[in-house]
Amino acid sequence: MKKISILSILMLAFFTGFASNCVPKAANGGGTTPAEPTPPADTTPPIINSAADVPQNNTTLVAINTSISVTFSESMNAASIDSISFTLADADAGNISVPGSVTYDDPSKTATFTPTTPMAAGHAHVVTVSTSVKDLAGNSMATSYGINFITDSISDTTAPTILSRSPSASQAGVLYNIVNINATFSEAVQPGLLSINLSGNTTGVLSGTPSYDSLHKKVIFTPSASLKFNEIYTVTINATDYANNGMTQDVYTFTIEPDTYPPIASSVNPANLSTGVGANSTVSITFNEPMNPADFTTGTFTLNQGTYPVSGSVSYSGSTATFTATYGLEVNKSYTASVASTVRDMASNAMGSNKAWSFTTGNSGDTTAPIILSTSPVDLSTSVATNSVINITFSESINTGTLNGNFIVQYGVGKTCVISVAGALTFDAVNRIARFTPTVNFKSNYNYTVTLYAEL
Repeated sequence: MKKISILSILMLAFFTGFASNCVPKAANGGGTTPAEPTPPADTTPPIINSAADVPQNNTTLVAINTSISVTFSESMNAASIDSISFTLADADAGNISVPGSVTYDDPSKTATFTPTTPMAAGHAHVVTVSTSVKDLAGNSMATSYGINFITDSISDTTAPTILSRSPSASQAGVLYNIVNINATFSEAVQPGLLSINLSGNTTGVLSGTPSYDSLHKKVIFTPSASLKFNEIYTVTINATDYANNGMTQDVYTFTIEPDTYPPIASSVNPANLSTGVGANSTVSITFNEPMNPADFTTGTFTLNQGTYPVSGSVSYSGSTATFTATYGLEVNKSYTASVASTVRDMASNAMGSNKAWSFTTGNSGDTTAPIILSTSPVDLSTSVATNSVINITFSESINTGTLNGNFIVQYGVGKTCVISVAGALTFDAVNRIARFTPTVNFKSNYNYTVTLYAEL
């Protein structure tokens, strides 16, 4: 890992959906401002997912106090969805309009019509969603949409229940890297009146992304990070069906498995058996998890040139331990680095076996700057998914301490890109990838700029 500057500044631009009118500023006020490409227009009309309709088309015995909902294929202009564009008529009473209120829930893309009073018993009813409803780009539905159903003579007074949970209630030994927590309801519930929260007994309320799968009547919570070993988590769910019957709050717990996994050395630098290594290089090892910094000393992390020990110092940061030779390395010499089996992770699990690797130095110090091999998204790409992460792949390992402050992500308002994006910056030493994960998803239809400065 070398403290060599990249020879030029990288500027990378990409667009989520169709672009805003932001033009990226040149880095540090210098260079040429990249031209903005002509943004593609969104001309795709929205559609309704019929499988998620409440009630389903041609259903009979629908409770007279039921609300009606439809789910769109994309986010909609809420102002276009009202009691004029979303209507309910009583077909057996001369198609007279049924009065009611209309709401729209953007996260689930669901519109709901709630009758002011119970519908007439035993009557055929017709739901119509007109072509005046529009998406955020102003596209109207290509054709109007309808649902037909016949009411029952009674009201629905039964609250929804939970049929299944994952993890299940009181389950122990749940994997720490579980993808999500979810629960399936006995009937469709209103997304706008649905909530799910996750909290740990020592970590408190967790951040994450809640969602509702209307097709499978399932609420889903996706944590923003892996869960903590040996932690007891509490799930709290509130839900209301389309007859406005509220479920008794559901609260249950599960426990994450204890950390019994030994740490693994995911990469070493220089690589094992590499040749031509610069005499000014440091030697490092990166693990798959945070380690106990106190375990890394010149007694547990050693470097030998042949049978002779090399004097130096050991430092630890993130998940990487680094050995720095006091007087540098000699040219054209073979070296062996070794890390003792006794080094432990933060749960006191020892590595279990020594990790050793060898390399040979070249004729001089390394004076070649790293270069960037690829980026994702690629420069000037459009329609980038809002939940994307940014990856930059280098030609060699870099000094990870130089990433902070030199990796900038911004988005634009008006004609300037001035608003910084918060997120987590990590480095995959095995694949030499710097990865930026935004704290929240990127905004739709915005121009983003990634700037990577020198001194890496």
